[in-house]
Amino acid sequence: MATPRGADQPVRLLPRLRHALALQRARIESVLEAGGEEAIHDLRVALRRTSALARLGRGIPEKTSGEALRSLSRDLRGALSLHRSHEVSAARLLKRFDGDPRRRAAARAAARRLFGTAGSGSPLAAAPLLKDLRKLGELFGEREKELVPLCRPTSASGDRRFEARFRRRASRRLGKLVARLLEAGRPSRASLHAFRIAAKELRYTLEFLDGAVAEAAPLLSLLRSLQDEAGEAHDWMELAATVRALASRARPDSPVRLLTGSLESDVRTSLRKALSTADLLLARLREVPPDLPPDLTMKETA
Repeated sequence: MATPRGADQPVRLLPRLRHALALQRARIESVLEAGGEEAIHDLRVALRRTSALARLGRGIPEKTSGEALRSLSRDLRGALSLHRSHEVSAARLLKRFDGDPRRRAAARAAARRLFGTAGSGSPLAAAPLLKDLRKLGELFGEREKELVPLCRPTSASGDRRFEARFRRRASRRLGKLVARLLEAGRPSRASLHAFRIAAKELRYTLEFLDGAVAEAAPLLSLLRSLQDEAGEAHDWMELAATVRALASRARPDSPVRLLTGSLESDVRTSLRKALSTADLLLARLREVPPDLPPDLTMKETA
């Protein structure tokens, strides 16, 4: 990837990593303190970003540095996934048929049967999760202590090797993420979710490097659109499959069978939109030079 011109000072990536991790720690603490309807969603986003940042900085300065933080943040996000999926599916199902007198009662009955009663208990109050979140805070602190001495001005320490190593690592990671999407090619209905996850990893890495990589802005715009649209399609597909499974076990005259056709139509509409954006993203990624420099010579932009 080309780098911006006209700037004098190189970007120092290790202080940027330290700052980015501190922001995610503060975000997690804020979400847990505030709570609210979107707490699980917001927490999962912060945990995914933390995992991506820890993955990017893993092995700096020691071989295992950053791995515990990456692993726990990933596992915590996964533990919240099922609850969030049920939460989203129930809300989507009720809203989809709220204005449809013929199907509204069936949708409400299906939501209760499939997802239980809304507000019946938040996993954020569960003792094991709270214990893991406390451990996560300790890991953030340990990572901060590791990064502090690496973020001192190199002119004072005379030691640039960790900054140089991290630059090479960031460049390799960026190149691998671009190659992974190009090798995957246009996603299908079945592979869209995996494509979205890979695109999300590229998005978080580019956001970390934004302002230093010339092609970041147009790519980020497409990556953000894809994340929203593919996420929407995935939610519809999950809901449609769940309701379809329920309908298959119901009596032939069950009202739940009235829901499946409408939900499948929503799947097709959202899928077309997501695949169109995926095509645009892949076309843009094909313009990225395959031989990314081993050491990004990035410059601060005005």
